[in-house]
Amino acid sequence: MQAHLISPCLKAGALRRFFGKVYGSNLRTQIKKNGRYAYPNVNIVCGERQMGPHKTLLNPTVVFEVLSSSTKAYDLSDKGDDYRDILPT
Repeated sequence: MQAHLISPCLKAGALRRFFGKVYGSNLRTQIKKNGRYAYPNVNIVCGERQMGPHKTLLNPTVVFEVLSSSTKAYDLSDKGDDYRDILPT
């Protein structure tokens, strides 16, 4: 299944009712450890959203990345490592 079909389902379903603040893939997300940024398919923020320069989300609580066959290796390695670095421990 393609990400553009899955992401709206995640955003519109139970996540929105439970958390209230669910954002789509057009929200730039800062990766604090290395200074890079990414556009996860879905971001969830618990509490107040903190924004940095260039409309960049600084405090995601949960990120979702929908794997595709063409980007799976990158999504599971470097990008996956980046996402693990932005989440609280």
